[in-house]
This record gives sequence, C-alpha cells and structure tokens, in this order.
Amino acid sequence: MNRAVVLSIPVLSALVLLTLGSPTLAVGDSITAIPDDGAQTQEIVSMDECVRLARTENSGFLGESARLAEVKGQGRQTISEALPSVDITGAWSRSRDPSFALDETFGGGSDDASSDSTSSGFLLSPTEIPAQTYWRTSIDARWELNPGRIYNAIAGIGLTYRRQEEEVRARELDLIQDVLVAYDAVWVAGEALNAVESEMMTRSEALAVSRRRFQLDLATSLDTLQAAVSLANMEPERRRASQHLRDAGADLNILIGREPDQALTIEDTPTPPSVSLDDVGIKQMLEDRPDLTELRLAKRVLQKTRGARKSSHRPYLTLEGSYGFVGRDLETLTDDGHDFWSTRVALSIPVFDGFLTKGRVWETEASIVRTDHEIDEASRRAFQEVSRIQGELDAARQSLEASRLNADRAELLVTQMTQRYELGKAEYLEVLTAQSDRFQARSELIRARSDVFTLTVALKRALGLDPSLPFPGDVQ
Repeated sequence: MNRAVVLSIPVLSALVLLTLGSPTLAVGDSITAIPDDGAQTQEIVSMDECVRLARTENSGFLGESARLAEVKGQGRQTISEALPSVDITGAWSRSRDPSFALDETFGGGSDDASSDSTSSGFLLSPTEIPAQTYWRTSIDARWELNPGRIYNAIAGIGLTYRRQEEEVRARELDLIQDVLVAYDAVWVAGEALNAVESEMMTRSEALAVSRRRFQLDLATSLDTLQAAVSLANMEPERRRASQHLRDAGADLNILIGREPDQALTIEDTPTPPSVSLDDVGIKQMLEDRPDLTELRLAKRVLQKTRGARKSSHRPYLTLEGSYGFVGRDLETLTDDGHDFWSTRVALSIPVFDGFLTKGRVWETEASIVRTDHEIDEASRRAFQEVSRIQGELDAARQSLEASRLNADRAELLVTQMTQRYELGKAEYLEVLTAQSDRFQARSELIRARSDVFTLTVALKRALGLDPSLPFPGDVQ
C-alpha cells in the first residue's frame, strides 16, 4: 500500500528524469541569462565587451558626456570678454528739419522782424522746407579692455571645462562599477541556479536509493516520502533562481544600452588578486579621485571669479571706431566726400557702485572658505571609505577561504551519509540534513566569492581607479 502511494506521484517521476548540471561552475564556463531561441549557438559577451558597450551605448552616460559641449559653448561666450564687437549697420531715414532756418547764421533768430530773411524770400519758411531722404551705412567696432576681468574669465572657463571632465570621469567610473556588479550578479544568479539543479540531481538520486531500499524492505515508506517531498520542495527554488537569473541579465542589458529581453550569455568572472594598501598609498591614490579633483577645481574657479569681480571695479579702457558713408541716394552713397569716420578712446575709473562689487567679492571669498572645508571633509570621508572597504575585503577573503573548506566538507559528508544510508547504517533524516547543509554551504560560497569581487570593484572605484583595470603594479 505504501509502495503504491510513492509511485502514484507523477511530478516526482518527471523530476527524477531531469538532466541537471554539474555541482560547480569552472573557469571557462558560460552562463546564459536570456536564451536566444532562434540561434543554435549563443554569442558570449565578455566583461570587457560589456564595459565597452556601456561607454558607447548607455544613454545616461552619453547624456552626461554631452554636457561637455554645453561647457564649450559657455567658454565661447566668455571669450567675448577678450574680443571686440564689430557691427555692420545700414539705415534709411526720411525727415524734415527746419531748425537751421531759425538760426542766426542764416538770418533767423533776430528780434527785429524787418531783418528776418524769411520775409524777404531768401529762405523758405520752416513749414515749406521739404523732407529729405538719407542712406547711411557703416562698420562700428567697440572694445572694452579690462585685462584683469579678461584673464580671470578665460582662465575660469578653462577650469570649468576641466571640472566638467572630472564629473564625466566620475560618472564613467560609477557606470563601470555598476556594469561589473551587474555582470557578477548574472554569474552569481547562474551559480545559484546551477547549485539548485545540482541539489535536485543529488536528491533525485537519494530518492532512487530510498526506493530501492524500500523494495528490499530496508527502509520504510516514510523515508521514501521524505525523499520525494525534499525533491519536490526544490522545484519552487529552481523557478525563483531561474527568474533571478533572467532579471539579472535584463539589468545588465539595460546598463550596456541594449533591450532588456535581448539574448545574453556571459563568460566567467575573473578572480581578483589580493591587494594591500597602507595609509600613505591610499592618500597618494586619492589625489586623483574625480570628486576630490572636482572640488579642488571648483575652488580655483571661485578664485578666478573673485579676481574677475575685483577687476570690474578697476580702471578700464574703451575703444570705439566707426567708418561709413552717408548720402541721399544709393547711387552716390560711395562717392568721394560722402564717407565719414570717427574714433573714441575713453578711460573709465569706477569710483562708487553702492558696494555692489565689494559685496560680490565677500560672497565669493565666503564660498572659497566653504569649499576649503568641503575639500577637507570629502578627503577624510574618502580615506575612511577606502579603509572601510579594504577591511571588509580582507574579511571577505577570509570568509571565502572558510566557505570553500565548508563546501568541501559538506560535499564529503553528503557522500559518506548517502553511502551509509544505502548500506543501512544511517537514517534518511541524516542524509537530508547533510544535503541541506551542503546546499547552504554552496550558497555561502557563491555569496563569499561575489563579495570579494564586488568589494574589489568598490575599492578601485573608491580610490578613483577604473574598476575594470588591474591595480597599479606597485600596490599588487
């Protein structure tokens, strides 16, 4: 009766027939996160290729890079401080101006009405003067020379451009870190799925052993039922692991600028080398960290701004010039005698602007002091961040070694317990406990290896290094 109960579960029979993977993934293996149903072979995307695609296809990073063009545009605007302005002007006007008829030069303006030349007919009355048409064209130039403002403005825009470059570099390093972590997440999800399937294979073998022992009256139906239930309970775990793998692949696809559901197969992740840094080495490497460099450049920009604001209240020269033609019709506009020119040089000495310049300078100096404090605070926090990550990385490496030992021992214990159970020297509950311990040990090993990888990537990023490149040779 009990035997019939066991054999009447079709799901368990199907699970026993599953073709399952090897217990662990080896170097050179690949993981398919999102299969391509229409292809016979999957194209393997390496970690370096993912980084390259992220640099060239990630929309967020490309948008940040485009801001460099905005800064260049601002630079062209600032260069105008050092260059003269030149305008070509053309004008047409029509007017009647009787004022000259009222001037004493032409006999007007006398108190004696009898001497008024307009009454004698030599001059037209003001109301009878006809309107005149004038054409005028000229080239006008103006140049305001304030050397201090020009120098500080141009130097400031150069520093602003370098500051934006550092911002782009920081965004690039963040993107590379995200890509490497996502790549490792795909590998971890693949290892987790492989571990579940390997465990299912082991438990299906244990179920077969239990059935054979039951047929030989060496085990009870309870043992067989426990083995069947243990195997069935792994199926939801396998489905979750499979979905996690697909989700991890979709996240990586988005980071490298591809559609989430595009086919994706990756190769194994490299094992990071051991790294040990002293305090002096950390401080030297932090000098090139993008956010700290950006703050230092921001301070220099403020210093140039202060210089430009001070210069606005200092003497400056203004040069103006104009050359052109004026006439009553277009045909004679360029004839001799119709040209005109003018030049003007002015020295302006600002005396009082209502303390506007002084207030702006005070504001800028306060910003410089505030930026100094921000640099000190950011430097201390960066040093602490690196020290913390390095300590966590050292602990993670020790955990990885311990996890490897635990996994090996758990594997050996399952083998021994299975053999003892088959020989009737152990209860199935002991086998089940050993299997659960081994699955837990494998999971811990996967997490420990991932922790070492992600912390190594985080350490490189915290130091301002490209996470996809090895550490410099002097600190390996």
